[in-house]
Amino acid sequence: MMMLPAIFFILSLVCEAFAIYVLVQGEIELYVEVFLAFHLFASVSIAFCIWFFLPEKYKYPTKYSVALLALFNFVAPIFALLAFMIYIYIWRSFKESVELDYEKVGYGELFEERIALSKRRFGESSLNMLAKRDNAPVDLRLKAFTLLKELQTPKSIGLIKEGLKDKNDEIRLYSFSVIDSLEKELNDKIHETLQKYKDETNDKMKAQYAEQLAKLYWEYIYTGISDLELRKFLCDKVEFYAKKAVRKYSKDPDLFVLLGKVELKRGDIEKAKLYFQKAVENGASEYRALPFLAEIYYYGGEFGKVKEIFSKHRHLKLDPYLYPIVSLWDGNHE
Repeated sequence: MMMLPAIFFILSLVCEAFAIYVLVQGEIELYVEVFLAFHLFASVSIAFCIWFFLPEKYKYPTKYSVALLALFNFVAPIFALLAFMIYIYIWRSFKESVELDYEKVGYGELFEERIALSKRRFGESSLNMLAKRDNAPVDLRLKAFTLLKELQTPKSIGLIKEGLKDKNDEIRLYSFSVIDSLEKELNDKIHETLQKYKDETNDKMKAQYAEQLAKLYWEYIYTGISDLELRKFLCDKVEFYAKKAVRKYSKDPDLFVLLGKVELKRGDIEKAKLYFQKAVENGASEYRALPFLAEIYYYGGEFGKVKEIFSKHRHLKLDPYLYPIVSLWDGNHE
């Protein structure tokens, strides 16, 4: 029984191959009738082959079933050719893509400058209270520590580090696991970037990896994950890699802002002032550099310069956290 489908299948292949062979020989007008005849025969043959594998309910009446299959097989190449021509037409109608101009955005502008809403954060006081209160239920305190982990701000990480000295074993264990996890994640990033920095031979790429390393080491200081004993070592690392990057990107304002922050941590106000001034001169975002300069002038007793900064840059009011300060110093309380 299986021999008949195989015979019809082979016969259809032979007929179709001969039909194509005839079509490509000589003038097409002389051979088109022969091609159509063999193509029709091949379509009928493959229709009989398929008919043997149809479910019983689709086999009868036989003549209609085979005729429908043969018709489909006969016109299928035509539809395939038509679809191919449509595809070619659509493909050729596509215009060549134009590469758009782009502007380099600094790391700090991308991740630090976000539109902030000046509103109270619901429950922040209760988080602090639960984190510090020994007699609060342990399950509530653990939830508070979980939320503090999600925040990952210097204040929240500081509270988690305080949990390392908590009387409750669960709180101490959870705090340790969080700090250890954050340290490991940061260490892995530093290790990976450091390896790329060492392996890189292109000066420009090497400087970019140096910039990344400076910012990763700064994250240790900023978040407060590191102990105070490591502060000097980390500041030295930030300065070392930032200056490596500055040699290639001498006008990158983010690096000058970073170096200014390092000098503030060290307590060298004059050096910090110079770096923030360089940052402003090289196009640093005013929201990032000017508040630091204003703070330095304020603690240095140069109140006239504080007023000058905020008077010249009144649009700093757009930052809801700076609005009260700018309004106070520029004398306009609108």
